[in-house]
Amino acid sequence: MLINQNSTKEQLDGIEVGDAITDGKGNQGKVAKVDISKFRKFIQYIFRIKNDGKIEITK
Repeated sequence: MLINQNSTKEQLDGIEVGDAITDGKGNQGKVAKVDISKFRKFIQYIFRIKNDGKIEITK
């Protein structure tokens, strides 16, 4: 699944551990952990990728 700043909140909430994702910038892989942080009006999604870093999206 391709995720980026244009992805909806529902799409980002639907991503679970084990799903394959890509950000269109070369980062891709299976999700090992999902962290969601809420601060005022913003929500930050951090998808930790197995063996290869993370993808961050702020809505």
